[in-house]
Amino acid sequence: MEVRPVFQPGLTYRFTNRTEIQMQFPARGSREAVIEQQARFDAGVRKDGKGGIALKGVTERLKVDLKSWQESINYDSLQAEDRKSRLGQHLNQSLTQWIDIKINRENRLVSAEVGGREATTSPLKGFPRIGTDELRQIVVIALQGMPEKKVRPGERWSIQGGHRLEQGGEMTFDIICRYRGEVEFEQNRFLQIDLTGHVSGGVAIPVEGEDQPPGPRMDFHIPSLTGRILFDPLERMIRLSEQTVNMVVELPAAPGEEPMRVPVKQRSVLNLLHIVPTP
Repeated sequence: MEVRPVFQPGLTYRFTNRTEIQMQFPARGSREAVIEQQARFDAGVRKDGKGGIALKGVTERLKVDLKSWQESINYDSLQAEDRKSRLGQHLNQSLTQWIDIKINRENRLVSAEVGGREATTSPLKGFPRIGTDELRQIVVIALQGMPEKKVRPGERWSIQGGHRLEQGGEMTFDIICRYRGEVEFEQNRFLQIDLTGHVSGGVAIPVEGEDQPPGPRMDFHIPSLTGRILFDPLERMIRLSEQTVNMVVELPAAPGEEPMRVPVKQRSVLNLLHIVPTP
């Protein structure tokens, strides 16, 4: 069976990408974050004359819920009052920018260019932004983990490599994929791929102020990654991709002190909402 997602020219793809994060800080209690992004991708032919597909991606809606033992903060881009809040002013740029992505004949992402109105000065300097990098990641998730040839139930293959991250960071990964075969999900039949593996890397912590050098490095190690991919053979696109990771993040400490080790559990779910002709 061939399991290969394809973005088809003239069609619009809508996804939701939901990430749930739980962190347990020593002597500080737990913190939780839920981030949900609805994204739209219009597929067309590449205008540079090369084979492959061009995608234009935008964020249509963004929801963020942050909770600690002391307080909770919520943002929904569809709510006018939320857009006026300090968190809203920081996150609103995700709705004013887009990304142009090019995919080659081998179904690999070869370039990504950001356009739209640039962000203004944020009232929450140092707080991560959510936007075009997450749009790019949705396309990466939709294409990665697929076999390069036809496979039978029980067959395995591996994905190894690395990615450059924002803030001067990097990530390396080693993931084993196993084709399970046909399964039933929500009264429909899909093809399932199971995922296991581990990831490690590091990223510089953002610092306040313009044109500042990267802050201290924050390392992470993910010894346990599990997940699955559901592929729709009729639509030739993934219907669901979910991953759960348990990791330990090392936060830099003051000179002479040991780094703080914070256990983190993260669950990410990418859902295909629908595929329709591009208006």
